[in-house]
Amino acid sequence: RQLSGFGRWVFQGFRLEDGGIILVNRGFVPESRMGQIGPASGPDTITGFLRAPETRNSFTPQDLPAIREFYTRDPSAIAASLGLPAAPFYLEAEREGDGLKPPAGVDVRELIDRIPDNHLQYALTWFGLALTLLGVFAAYVWQARRSSASA
Repeated sequence: RQLSGFGRWVFQGFRLEDGGIILVNRGFVPESRMGQIGPASGPDTITGFLRAPETRNSFTPQDLPAIREFYTRDPSAIAASLGLPAAPFYLEAEREGDGLKPPAGVDVRELIDRIPDNHLQYALTWFGLALTLLGVFAAYVWQARRSSASA
């Protein structure tokens, strides 16, 4: 079962053994359960997936760093609001257990489902371009033959 509805992704900075800091997306928490979530503390081992920052588009609202509300997963902006050194990536913590106890981490299948599969669209685009090029070439040959026949 997957948690859904209104909620937030919980990001937290974790200090590595070498002293570096990495932001970790601990998972999704429904709005109704946000009060039950506290920061993780103490030594731990985290498994997960390194992720690049999300890009903002013209429909993305402006972040509200004063109240730590962000509309893209941008580790530099999130780290700055937490007073941490910025990293160019973040870690998505792998889901543990049944995922019902938030923050639950991220299910690998969810990550894979987010990868777009546009192969058919790409193939149709390139074959369409090839057919268009053949049409332009055929028109050129037809025009060239017509010009040489009338001369």
